[in-house]
Amino acid sequence: MTYGLGPSVGSYQLGRKSPDRTRPNVLLKRVRGATLSPPAATDWGTSAMNTMAMNDQLGCCTISDKVHVVTSQQYFGQGRTVVIPDTEVLKAYRAVSGYVPGKPRTDVGATLQDAFDYARKVGFSDGSVTHRIEAFAQIDAISNRGAIDHDLIKTCIDSFGHVAVGMVFPDFAMDQFGNNQVWDWSSRVRYREEGGHDIPLVGYGGTGAGAYYDCWTWGRRQRITVPFFERFFEEFWTSGEKDWQRLDGSVPNGIDGQAAQVEFERLIGEGPGWDGAPPAPDPDPVPEPVPGPDGPEPPPIDDQLVEAFESFSGVFSAWRGVHGK
Repeated sequence: MTYGLGPSVGSYQLGRKSPDRTRPNVLLKRVRGATLSPPAATDWGTSAMNTMAMNDQLGCCTISDKVHVVTSQQYFGQGRTVVIPDTEVLKAYRAVSGYVPGKPRTDVGATLQDAFDYARKVGFSDGSVTHRIEAFAQIDAISNRGAIDHDLIKTCIDSFGHVAVGMVFPDFAMDQFGNNQVWDWSSRVRYREEGGHDIPLVGYGGTGAGAYYDCWTWGRRQRITVPFFERFFEEFWTSGEKDWQRLDGSVPNGIDGQAAQVEFERLIGEGPGWDGAPPAPDPDPVPEPVPGPDGPEPPPIDDQLVEAFESFSGVFSAWRGVHGK
């Protein structure tokens, strides 16, 4: 099913296309038997994210998510307030969706993977600096039986500052949002699926029946209960940017780069760091291939993503710990 625009409260738009499962991507998952201990609560939200980022006009939620994360990571990582202008949102949305201004039928939404790919290759300019992510990966947080690995998702939120979620949007959630209510669901509630939406999770907390996640969408913070989360969320992604790491090498959750590299490699079960050995030195540069008649063959996209994520993991530190407040 391909999701596009849907009903709205006022003019709040949907616009997430369902994932293309035939495309290669990097999967981030915990090693079998590994224990994760995320902090009890984390919050990477800031009022500087209170912008619509054109998601009141277009089905550009996948791009709106990315620019809101830029704001959060600059605020907590570098102590700067950065808001990406709508011109950049429109430029990105046109690139990933084929939207043509003035032609509403071309406003068809986009996939999370395409939006992340744009954020890595092109990025978003704040007028003076272009912000690009270093790498991104899909979080393998749903088991074959449908169980969700909440500790993995919480670890990623705490460590990377966000988790992008692709959700199936139920009609009653529009009413809850319009009434400033928490997004909640019980098996007694009947609903109709309105379309797809993309939101960045930036926090979590609580225990038991009071457990919650926080996202930022349509210009404000929105709280989510675990039953709603487990019913309507179907894909999870995260990414990293070097600016999330402070100048002293630490990150907002207080973890240093070396320790995080070991934890990252232990989590994915690869690399020399997870067994206590020091990280391997950078390999010698590979010579550029000699172009043929039609130019050099580009490397497969999955190889590009793996290389980007491995490079990113060596400088980005954020896998686990408590806030350095």
